[in-house]
Amino acid sequence: MTWAFGEGLEVHDGPVTLRLRTRLHMDIADPDLGAVGRAVDADFDRVLNLRRARWLADIGFAEGGPLEDVKIRAQVDFASSVIDWKDLYVRRNGAGAFGPFDKAYIKGGHFREPMGLEAMTSVSHLPFIERSAATNAFTPGRSRGVQWSGRSDQWLVQAGAFRAADGIPFPDELGSERSLTLRAVRQDPDGALAQVGGGISLRDPGDDGIRFRSRPGTRLLAPTTDTKSIDASRFLIGSAEALWLDEGHTASVEWFVGHGIDAGPNREAVTLAGAHASFAALLTGGHHSWNRGRGGYRAPGVADAWISRSPGSGSVEFAARLGWVDLNDGAVQGGRTWDLECGLNWYLQPATRFMIHGLLLSVDSPGRGHEYGSAVLARIQLQL
Repeated sequence: MTWAFGEGLEVHDGPVTLRLRTRLHMDIADPDLGAVGRAVDADFDRVLNLRRARWLADIGFAEGGPLEDVKIRAQVDFASSVIDWKDLYVRRNGAGAFGPFDKAYIKGGHFREPMGLEAMTSVSHLPFIERSAATNAFTPGRSRGVQWSGRSDQWLVQAGAFRAADGIPFPDELGSERSLTLRAVRQDPDGALAQVGGGISLRDPGDDGIRFRSRPGTRLLAPTTDTKSIDASRFLIGSAEALWLDEGHTASVEWFVGHGIDAGPNREAVTLAGAHASFAALLTGGHHSWNRGRGGYRAPGVADAWISRSPGSGSVEFAARLGWVDLNDGAVQGGRTWDLECGLNWYLQPATRFMIHGLLLSVDSPGRGHEYGSAVLARIQLQL
């Protein structure tokens, strides 16, 4: 058995390679959201909390062996007193390739459904404290299912069938919601417009109903929009996305719409929507990059301030994002929000950084009026 420490701990034992990584996010939220709290009937207090504490394990097999194309991933979060399983799946590379898709894989288990640029990016690699309110409201998150992904020189297509699950890996924790989700983006690795495309998810809520809600900038604060559970026969969620990336600068825009059939107490059609636009710039060196195989951001390429041959002070990044969510239509009254988040990120390593951001929030709560507020958000992020 041999081991090495690079991007995590790598252990080699014969034909098996195990890579272990640890991810820690310590968050602070200092809100001035008293009026917003009264509008949405929630308390917004100063919070200091361990937002994420995760172990990520990847198991691979030696080239030339019968399992060389197989990869197993398990990820758990232990930030709370209860072990929370995030990812648990088996992936087979090289399976399902056809036509122009010379690179393909199939995976099955519990993982994030393929919809949205931010949703397909690890939060550790986004230039913001959390994913946008629109992304959180409309993307389906993690479910149990099977997915095929194919990539050519210019296209990435991801498609899967899923069922809601909770408490994996125990099979008796399945929900009633089922879905078919497809994402397709055109990629241009040689141009500044890195990718553009969209996705669609056909969802059967089942007996559990379907719920849309969002939080302002951080998961430490209470939701400011929330439809509660909606009884509907079907819900169709669509998305459009574009990513522009040029060395030290990056910008993205995403738009979401959800259309429900026979929804709510009046059994009517409802349409909900949201969007966000973001910009980030590395001010003191480095470059942005993205993961073509996943269709999301990578950690930026910055000089390692700890172990490089010429240790320095790291790299500073400016980031800004404008977001909007509208969860009001007919009998469904989940509220509307606008938010603007701006801040600085100081990278000591590509995935080790200190973040301090400011948030301005506008909330229109049904029956309680229009209110404004602000918050200061901060994070210490370590990845080993």
